[in-house]
Amino acid sequence: MAQVVEEAREAQTTAVTRGRCYRTSPETVQVKRAMMAAAARTVLLADHTKFTRDGMYALTSLRDFDLLVVDDGLPDREVRAIRGMGTEVLVVPRAGVN
Repeated sequence: MAQVVEEAREAQTTAVTRGRCYRTSPETVQVKRAMMAAAARTVLLADHTKFTRDGMYALTSLRDFDLLVVDDGLPDREVRAIRGMGTEVLVVPRAGVN
C-alpha cells in the first residue's frame, strides 16, 4: 500500500491554553494527530479569541506547528512567546477592523 504524505496540513483549534491546542472530542484529536504526523509541514489557523478559551482534549503543543497564522488581536507578548517556542508566526490584520 502506498503511503500518502501531505505537503502541508492546515489545522484549526477550539482553544489554545498555556501553549497547547485543544479540540472538543477525543476522536477529533486522534484524527488530527494522524493527519499532522503524515504532513511535511503543519500550519495552525487561529484567531485571537481562541487564546482566551479553555479546552477539554489536548491536541498538541504550539511548538509542534511549523507556522501559526493569527490575527492582530493577539497581544505582542503572546506572539513573542510563541516565536520563542520555535514556531513561526504570521500576524494578519483582522477584517473590518481599522
